[in-house]
Amino acid sequence: MLHSLENEKAIESYWLDADNGKRRKYYKITRVGEKLLEDKKSEWQIYTKAVNSVIGGFCFE
Repeated sequence: MLHSLENEKAIESYWLDADNGKRRKYYKITRVGEKLLEDKKSEWQIYTKAVNSVIGGFCFE
């Protein structure tokens, strides 16, 4: 999943040295990623409202 997000330019990765001498890979969200996240949140809200209307569940807003 992280590789596909990198390919979509939604995240960037970089390496840093840890205190124990090993290298760790870190990820940072990009502006493209922030837009994608907002779109997915909106999609999720629409989906949960639809499911809750069918099953009669409680809707958190």
